[in-house]
Amino acid sequence: MNPTSFRPRRRAVVAAAAALPLVGLAACASDTGDGPDLGSSGGSDGGGEGSAFADVIASGPVAADDAVAGSAWAAAIKEKDQLIRGGTVANQVFSLASTTGGQPTGFDAGITQLLAKYILGEGGEEKVEYIDTTVETRETLVQNGTVDCVIATYSITPERLEVIDFAGPYYLSGTAIQVRTEDAESISGPEDLTGKKVVTQANSTGIQAA
Repeated sequence: MNPTSFRPRRRAVVAAAAALPLVGLAACASDTGDGPDLGSSGGSDGGGEGSAFADVIASGPVAADDAVAGSAWAAAIKEKDQLIRGGTVANQVFSLASTTGGQPTGFDAGITQLLAKYILGEGGEEKVEYIDTTVETRETLVQNGTVDCVIATYSITPERLEVIDFAGPYYLSGTAIQVRTEDAESISGPEDLTGKKVVTQANSTGIQAA
């Protein structure tokens, strides 16, 4: 597959209910299937102990007790000793489950683990429950308290801002057209899609782009 960028407007953030101090991650990208396992231990390019990814998580700060106590949202997470994160673990680069039993790795997964460590203290990065969410369920699961936050590819839109808050944006990405390799020469931009069938995720900002 060859991605062809054409409209760099996506933004990434963390999302939670409007009444809470934290919100969800915005930067729309497609969920993907199996990819290389970054959760194995060792290696300069892996996600396990001793790797660059693990080093980043290990270097994350821990909040002072009074800072956590000053936020009802964070204090509730501290009391139950667990962060419940909505998102996905099937998105390469952003959040991908390990095939060897390690922690999920990727940009969103790293933000999740750093947040959990910040609130829960040393070892908090392993005290995360990962709940699968979809475009259709993200706001609902934040609003009804099923998840503490959503950290996932998640574009900020005026409609979404009416029901939840966003932290950020802290990641910017572009919308892209993904085509088969054999079609790369004939499809190089939106103008080449006339008469073609285009697929995107239901209720996503990809529909507006299409």
